Amino acid sequence: MLGRPRKRHLVFIAWQSASFIFQSFPPTTPTAIMWIQRLLFVAVLAVAFSATSIPTSTVTYNSTTPPTPTDSGKIVGGQEADATKHRYLTGLKTSRTEESFCGASLIAPNLLLTAAHCIMKGSTVYASIGSHANIPLATAKGVEMLQVKRQIAHPKYAGDPADGYDVAIYELTTNSTIKPVSISWTPLLTNTLLVVRGWGDMAEGDGAGSPVALEVSVRVWDSANCSKILDDSSIDATMVCAGGVKGQDSCQGDSGGPLTLEKEGKEVLVGVVSWGIGCGRKSSPGIYARLSEPSIQKFIQSYLGV
Repeated sequence: MLGRPRKRHLVFIAWQSASFIFQSFPPTTPTAIMWIQRLLFVAVLAVAFSATSIPTSTVTYNSTTPPTPTDSGKIVGGQEADATKHRYLTGLKTSRTEESFCGASLIAPNLLLTAAHCIMKGSTVYASIGSHANIPLATAKGVEMLQVKRQIAHPKYAGDPADGYDVAIYELTTNSTIKPVSISWTPLLTNTLLVVRGWGDMAEGDGAGSPVALEVSVRVWDSANCSKILDDSSIDATMVCAGGVKGQDSCQGDSGGPLTLEKEGKEVLVGVVSWGIGCGRKSSPGIYARLSEPSIQKFIQSYLGV
């Protein structure tokens, strides 16, 4: 299984390390030769792992990642989102100046909702809130770059999004001044039209995120049909299947991002980008965490003080 958050490949890391060694030692010295041998071994293992453990029909954690034609990827089959709206949309970063590795939603002045598989243990995480750009300029107006203080996964999350409960709360060090998105706890009906947004990959396996936020409309599937199509009995009450009829989907880098519903003229949050089979494959829906599931609802409300 391949996570939809973007991660650097071992071969690239080995190449970077080799460059450092060549700058530090002449390539014919015993020290350099020893390290080159070790790095070559790591690179061979990485290639072997990629070739044997990631099949073509791999399960990907959508993204994010992260939800027609598959060439527009990012949010597959979508279009550019309105830059003046959806300002609760948040990009999670390990550096203020890099692309988002996951999406999130501002649900309270000091709280974000994202996917549990987006948690970066031991890393400093920043939240870019209110930005239309994946990498906002330092001078961008109305954009807040806040540091995450705590990352809290749902207590029933077992480390695999396909096992459900793929939600997490991120607590910010300081309050945001941007208006949070409201959450709807009403159960979703089959065929309901929803929207997913994010800065995810351009196409399945591409590894390049969108420079601006994209969106695509997706419809809710019947869970039984979703399980049958995916040949996966793990689709349960904590998940909602949506999109994919014509290839609309989320992708790597969209993980943790918002799945929303237009309700009485107001945009409300109903799901979180979780996982899927590849990205943008026709007749293959994306899988989202279902916020109306009682245990997930209780977890989120315990931090909202509801």
